[in-house]
Amino acid sequence: MNLIPIGIVVEGYSDRESAPRQGKFENRKSKIKIYDDFVEGLEGIENYERLIILYWLHLSSRNILKAKPPNELEERGVFSTRSPERPNPVGFAVVKLERIENSILTVRHLDAVTGTPVIDIKPFLKEIDCE
Repeated sequence: MNLIPIGIVVEGYSDRESAPRQGKFENRKSKIKIYDDFVEGLEGIENYERLIILYWLHLSSRNILKAKPPNELEERGVFSTRSPERPNPVGFAVVKLERIENSILTVRHLDAVTGTPVIDIKPFLKEIDCE
């Protein structure tokens, strides 16, 4: 497997402790810089109000198989949680696209810290991405 970052969060939360558990509950703006080699892939993205951002949780532990969700008493298997600590720490957020300037996307509802590698972007399509 060869995973290549397509960009980086250049304006996000300052550290893990200040990031919300879910970006949906915060209205803060973040900025994502798309690397020059991938800017052409942004063509047409302005046609979508919401985007799915996939990112690599580079500060997470990768050897955790059990986690305790917030407001629960018991640990359970990490794959039944949204914990950032997991074997492959892929983050997922549905964000609102505010604007695009050159290779910079300004979005709302991203719960990533500055310096987080972005691994993919997809349009969010309500008719196929949720019931």
